[in-house]
Amino acid sequence: MKRKVPAPKNKLAKITVLRLLKNYYDEQIFNILIKDFYDSDLDISLAAIRASGSLGNEVAIPHLYRIIEHGKPEQQGSATRTLSEINAPSSIENLVKYFHIFPGLRVRSDILRAINKISPFHPQVLELNQAVLEAPKSEPELLEIVVQGLIDAGEIDLVEANIQKVTPAILRIIFTRLLESSSREAGQFIDSCSEDVPNYDPNTLGCYLCAYELKTAKPRLSYIVDLLQDSDPRATSSFMMALTNYNGPIRSPAHLFRLLLRSRFVDQGTESLNGDLLTKIVEEVRTNSPLILNEFIFTTATHLEAVFSKLKKQHISLKGITEKNTLLIFVLSKILERYATPELLKRTQVYFRTNSAENPEILIRDIEEQLVGVNPDDKHRFKACITLFVDPDSKARLNISQTLSRINLTSYSLLRRLNRLIRVIGALEIKNSGKKIL
Repeated sequence: MKRKVPAPKNKLAKITVLRLLKNYYDEQIFNILIKDFYDSDLDISLAAIRASGSLGNEVAIPHLYRIIEHGKPEQQGSATRTLSEINAPSSIENLVKYFHIFPGLRVRSDILRAINKISPFHPQVLELNQAVLEAPKSEPELLEIVVQGLIDAGEIDLVEANIQKVTPAILRIIFTRLLESSSREAGQFIDSCSEDVPNYDPNTLGCYLCAYELKTAKPRLSYIVDLLQDSDPRATSSFMMALTNYNGPIRSPAHLFRLLLRSRFVDQGTESLNGDLLTKIVEEVRTNSPLILNEFIFTTATHLEAVFSKLKKQHISLKGITEKNTLLIFVLSKILERYATPELLKRTQVYFRTNSAENPEILIRDIEEQLVGVNPDDKHRFKACITLFVDPDSKARLNISQTLSRINLTSYSLLRRLNRLIRVIGALEIKNSGKKIL
């Protein structure tokens, strides 16, 4: 029985019908769509071409070739993408031929995406990918496509041999793609990149360390922690984001659990990702390997003791404060503890410890610049503390100096790590930690 296709009354209705026809795998439907490939209205033509992207629609293939050869740029791109959805290996030969015929970056990019989607293992696809990768001058957009195809095909050695010509953005794509690989060569490739780590930008470093943690045979915990601690905070954010986006198996959940507990605090957004990852690991271990939970509990308890010990030594207390100036000193110390750089903290300490010749107005200005973009309440608190910088007498200087000398710039991070540990304790259901937390 033949299907009756209602005659559309206008252009919009016709395009809607064409889109709906994609849901029907029928040779009669395919022939209806093909007629509209050649419609003089570009929008109708594009809608018909896109609607033909059904797996195995061999009927449309020769017509799609014709569109690529003679159509407008928009039609060429749409036809190429439709061929990738039809997913017929027989179309690879012609697509490779078109790559060499058409010099435009856009059409070449579409062709490379299409053939690598159809089969990155096909000999002609491998040959073209290698040629583009090894060419003296290849556009980054093309390199981005071929390195992914080569990794999918297991040709990691080819990518490694040409790694120096790729951009940081492509390098991040490589590390992300390697996370999906289960081959031993993936881990070996990641290990081989260690010498270039000092040259990586923060985002690339984060992606690299994620791949290093999850794909190498024996990742070193201290190596990752130290690199993140000494790098731009964006590296930690990139690392957490890469871990969050990873959906594959985790070879050593206990190792990753310890790493997340030790990772530095950067900002609340990154900390939320860290906490979510820790909770996810705990739940997966509870379901799949419950015996490992005992190791998690011991590790968490050890970290809790260490954090409490450090906080106790660095704690600046409000106890016994009755005078306004003393309260302001406490507020100033907390602001510097949270926001000051090591150099700015040292300058402030020296200013109050000695009869410094530094102009207090310059020091105040530099602190205010450090507070740009922070909580407005903290800016107001600092303004209230400015009176401490105005000709303090020797006794006041001594009090301020003694308080500032106890500042440790890691205290705020330790408090955030304490919050992280408390969240983990809740996930692990460690009931005997309540007294310690309180």
